[in-house]
Amino acid sequence: MDTSLVAAVRRCLGLRQAATALALVAGLLHPAAPVLAKAVTVVGDGWVTDLSADGRSATGQLAADFQTFRWTAQDGQVPLGRATTAIGLYSGTPAISANGEVIAGSILDDSGQFGIQGRWTAATGWQVLGPLPHDAGQMDLDQAGVYGMSGNGKVVTGLYWRAGKKNGLAHGSAWTARKGVKDQGSGGRSSRIDDADHDGRVMVGWDEHVEWGMRQAAVWLNGQRQLLEISDWPSEAAAVDAAGTRIVGQAFDAGTGVESAMMWTADGSGGWQRQLLGVLPGTSWDGSAYALGLSDDGQVVVGFGRTEFGPQSLGWVWTPASGLMEARAFLSAQGIDLPKRYQVFEVSAVSGDGRTLALATLDRQAPGSYRALLVRLPRH
Repeated sequence: MDTSLVAAVRRCLGLRQAATALALVAGLLHPAAPVLAKAVTVVGDGWVTDLSADGRSATGQLAADFQTFRWTAQDGQVPLGRATTAIGLYSGTPAISANGEVIAGSILDDSGQFGIQGRWTAATGWQVLGPLPHDAGQMDLDQAGVYGMSGNGKVVTGLYWRAGKKNGLAHGSAWTARKGVKDQGSGGRSSRIDDADHDGRVMVGWDEHVEWGMRQAAVWLNGQRQLLEISDWPSEAAAVDAAGTRIVGQAFDAGTGVESAMMWTADGSGGWQRQLLGVLPGTSWDGSAYALGLSDDGQVVVGFGRTEFGPQSLGWVWTPASGLMEARAFLSAQGIDLPKRYQVFEVSAVSGDGRTLALATLDRQAPGSYRALLVRLPRH
């Protein structure tokens, strides 16, 4: 079974394929959840894409239909409705605010005919975000998608489609209640914004290379776009800390020739210092590693990697002390041993306090399914 489907689809620009194939792979029947160590919680089907600052709330997507859900210890996993797969679309990555009260995700519009950006609270339910920029153009029933949100829940990031327009099929966007969905521009092709710091002042994502079209890691500071990597090799920025001073993602390691997990740290003078986080042990020249999230102090970074080219991926955790370690080995070193039935193909998120990890796993017990786990790390 291809355990990197989730990661591959989440990294994709198009995001318009139907979810049927993945749903069949995931399976709709699931064995009863096992009794696990106190530190481990089974969220349910699917995968977690974001955590609140204290790790007590989460959001993610169901495996069967990619519907956005909210999880809390009190209420469990609650589907929020309006899944875009009702019209054959998959779009975006749900995000949750630092206090766990606001969720942003890609949803159906009020007519139920198009994919659009949405923002959810318990008091209001889903709110369709708009208006879209004047150059917005529908793309295969999709108008816009959510890929991130500021920690305070007031800025929603992602992209909107510009079908038929010059300078890129999609542009990175940022929504606020005052301005609606605003175009954040590109260098001449497509772009996307995947995350924002607590107040939305610093946003990160990618901007396509003008000549070759590959993604380049980028940061938007107060609306001004800046490339973190200027080269002919692919790179992406996936997440930023609450203060907007550290960014993680993927970039090329010239020393090994491998696409590796990377951190960029603000140098205080408008620049960013590059720090190589590495790859999984045993990674060959055609492997890779990608950082998906980081704690607010930058001491815990999580992601997924491949030791060689192919579909199989493994989740990993990086700390300054441990370096980049495969997730199961890292947890074992913390005194937490996962049942062997769970194959961890991605550590998809870490809480701001660095104490809670979200594991995207494949449950190997028949009939097999994707399961989201949360692991609470011990204090040291």
